[in-house]
Amino acid sequence: MQAGAVAVLFNLYTPVYPRISTSVLLVFVKYLNVPPNGEVLPPLLKIASEKWLKENASKPYVIIRPCAVYGEDDKTLEKRFVEFLAISPFIVHFGKWHGKNRWPLANVKNVAKTIVNVSETDKYDGEAITIIDPEKTTIDEYYRKLACKYFPNRKYGTITLPFWIGKLIGAFSTLLSNAFGLKHPLFDPTFYAVHHVSSNLDFSSKKMEEVLSLTNQ
Repeated sequence: MQAGAVAVLFNLYTPVYPRISTSVLLVFVKYLNVPPNGEVLPPLLKIASEKWLKENASKPYVIIRPCAVYGEDDKTLEKRFVEFLAISPFIVHFGKWHGKNRWPLANVKNVAKTIVNVSETDKYDGEAITIIDPEKTTIDEYYRKLACKYFPNRKYGTITLPFWIGKLIGAFSTLLSNAFGLKHPLFDPTFYAVHHVSSNLDFSSKKMEEVLSLTNQ
């Protein structure tokens, strides 16, 4: 992908290369005429934006698909988990996985390096690259890592509730947050978040690792 090419970057948090960072909402509003008010689930917007790009791009492009991005001084993903742990004596899971489902972490450094590397070659033009850590971490393990980091003297029990209860809680949070026009949810989990943390999001890191290896060539 040469200079000036088009790239769609999803939910990107990149303190390492802030000039590369962009908001997917800009793509939605400018090209898809979708208001950024949370009424449409993010996956549907991402699918729509990729479809638009494939049908309308006049320059080479590479689609970057970061998963659950984290990194030093992260004020987004990690913050929401920590806020929940601060008020709850339990780590709560929903549904059949009982916290053993993969949580698709993506180190922000790998996100940034992948973007830089694909911008310097045309090998991946027209392709989509998923950014996800090669090491697999379950959602329960992620909770416990944060608990050890931020609340080392607290012990957390674990409970698993039926998925339908999670959906009710999430729907209530989303409805209230939308009703008040809030930019951030009134409380977690939201309806989308319940589905997100209760699914086994097991993607391949093979292509990302191939792109990262270009740094050493």
